[in-house]
Amino acid sequence: MHTRFMYADLARSLLPHAFDVSDSAHDEAHLLRVWRNDEKIVAEEGGDTEILVAAALLHDCVRIDKGSPDRAGASSLAAAAAREVLFWLGWPTGRIVQACHAIEAHSLTAGIPPRSLEADILQDADRLDAIGFIGAPGSAASTAAFSTKSVSALPGRSASADGSGNATLRDLASLQIRSG
Repeated sequence: MHTRFMYADLARSLLPHAFDVSDSAHDEAHLLRVWRNDEKIVAEEGGDTEILVAAALLHDCVRIDKGSPDRAGASSLAAAAAREVLFWLGWPTGRIVQACHAIEAHSLTAGIPPRSLEADILQDADRLDAIGFIGAPGSAASTAAFSTKSVSALPGRSASADGSGNATLRDLASLQIRSG
């Protein structure tokens, strides 16, 4: 699996730490889809791919049940766990901070605004997986006990950012999943 990621040695080191508990919506295939979305966005907008590999692999390393009142803190707990792993791998403090901010801000539930390109990319890549063809069943699997979800555009967004009427990856990522 690690060979499917840029920085395969880093991926090999991080994959054992990727999950505390795996479920059908948050497994190795989800991590790979998020990374592939990262790659597509980076090709258009740039970004630090090493930070994004680490963040993509560790963004769901702590799982809190969707129904738990502590759910909004899952990304902060994942960032704290990632901080320890990256420290023990010898990462410089500044790069650890970058990766951990991306992890912390990826979750819509947490409500932490992205303050870096990498955080914005990871949030969008994870969201694209949640609303994607393969992600839709995964989202349904992880929210089965809750009301159905509907997807609607964020206020103030046109059909596409480039004015062509064709949705771009970033247009799709700007969609918000909300309770129906």
